[in-house]
Amino acid sequence: MITDETGNILIIGGSSGIGLETGKTLCETGRSVTLVARSFDNKTDQERQAVQSLRQTFGNERCRLMQQDVAQLEKLEAFSKKVKEVSGPIDGLVFCAGAQKTLPLSMTKPGVLKELFTINTFSAIELVRLFSKAGYYREGASFVLLSSLAPHEASPGKAAYSASKAALEGFVCSASQELITKGIRLNAVAPGIVKTAMSEEFLNKMSPAQLQSLEASYPLGFGEPLDITWVIEFLLSQRSRWICGKTFLIDGGHLPGGK
Repeated sequence: MITDETGNILIIGGSSGIGLETGKTLCETGRSVTLVARSFDNKTDQERQAVQSLRQTFGNERCRLMQQDVAQLEKLEAFSKKVKEVSGPIDGLVFCAGAQKTLPLSMTKPGVLKELFTINTFSAIELVRLFSKAGYYREGASFVLLSSLAPHEASPGKAAYSASKAALEGFVCSASQELITKGIRLNAVAPGIVKTAMSEEFLNKMSPAQLQSLEASYPLGFGEPLDITWVIEFLLSQRSRWICGKTFLIDGGHLPGGK
């Protein structure tokens, strides 16, 4: 069982943004983490330095790195076995991997849907399925999946992305009722705009007026990765032991204040 100071946590998408910040926070509070990414090389200098700093500070036993492309669904079972072999049963799973595209409906062809659903939805479901098998987790484990505010507000060009995240939230609601009988809690966190490399790519395409208008719709401003990390850390801990099957919208007041 994970406590507020211990636990073996697997972080998918742990080389950047919210996943990396979560890994840092969990290490600092006493957990052992395994950061998983498709690659640790194609990142910003700041992100690479942050990963190196974690390894230097906490060592390989507390901060492990593993490479795996979660979009390769057929390889995830072998990956789960490797994780178990290297680090043992997990106390927590954090899924932060994801992809997004902004396209009009006329260009949202089956290939686009397949790409987004494979990364955002299918891989998360498969990982939850694999790591909820006997021997792969410890009783009292907590799984947290990263969703998005997108399914909760109308946003042109985001139909495919929103659909993939809405499906993820539906999975959390239903699957949590099966997992709770195994002693696993499953929840999701749906952030608004958080300052990461992924969001900056989207924001940089806006005109100054568009950007100003969007930021004004966030009464508390755009978020920082740590704002989401604190919620994830809470959901992993026993302080959230009575919470299961929920999606938490963390948006700096955007929906009630901006809509």
